[in-house]
Amino acid sequence: FAFVLAAATLPLITFGGLVTAFHAGLAVPDWPQSYGYNMFLFPLSMMQKNEGNFYEHAHRLMGALVGLTSLTLAVYLTIADRRWWIKAFPWIIGCAVGFQAYLGGMRVDERSVTLAIVHGIFAQLVFAAMAAQVAVNTRAFRTRPAEMVEGASADRIITALLTVALIFQLMMGAMLRHRDSMLFVHITMAAVVLFAALTAGARAWGLHASRKPIYRAGLGILLAVLVQVTLGVLALVFRSGPTGDPTTIGALITTAHQANGALLLALSTVMTVWTWRLLKPAPNVAAPALSPA
Repeated sequence: FAFVLAAATLPLITFGGLVTAFHAGLAVPDWPQSYGYNMFLFPLSMMQKNEGNFYEHAHRLMGALVGLTSLTLAVYLTIADRRWWIKAFPWIIGCAVGFQAYLGGMRVDERSVTLAIVHGIFAQLVFAAMAAQVAVNTRAFRTRPAEMVEGASADRIITALLTVALIFQLMMGAMLRHRDSMLFVHITMAAVVLFAALTAGARAWGLHASRKPIYRAGLGILLAVLVQVTLGVLALVFRSGPTGDPTTIGALITTAHQANGALLLALSTVMTVWTWRLLKPAPNVAAPALSPA
């Protein structure tokens, strides 16, 4: 159930990226209604009236699906699990999904670019929390013992810093998409993220092959960050800015860059969770004193 929720949310984020890329954020001018219709009874003919209506209203319908899925998971875990924090986690995520829908609605009603930026950033944070929820609901997370590992402190710090760097990079990317600002900072931060991701992924690959959750997350990060850099370069080549007329290829590449960034943040979050769960720093052992001659 937790995996289905996360898997349903990534297409929602992707569709949100298409809404932004095609400047369709205000195509449907009212909320929670759609041109005065109940959202679920909006006529198909109106949805097909223009591309903006299709992207914006489809995004709303997918959001409703994710909201229902999050509620289903919360109810299920409340019944099925005895750990209080596992019961509480999906309700927190469910409230975050509801708040995200409210942000999206207020962005429409207030015609606010600032709210659009917050809406985009918060969506990826919620998705990362959903990915963490998948990890903590696995049997391995519940039953596998932590191990004393030399260098565990370094792994913990690197993965946590990578996640923080990705959140900051996400904020700069949202500013770039909606306000056409922070381009230099975004590019500079990309180098920091690339270095941290390669370091974390290489350590997972080289040092933790026997710890499959960390190993797999590390390989996922290595692949995702290379794809992300490639998409970022292409997005710059086909960039039209927030006020220019978007080309189809530019919109698709920029949206793929955003969606892959969300996936990279989710993988980093998962790797951080597993690193802190499975690796314990080995205690410092003092060197034995030399006996007198």
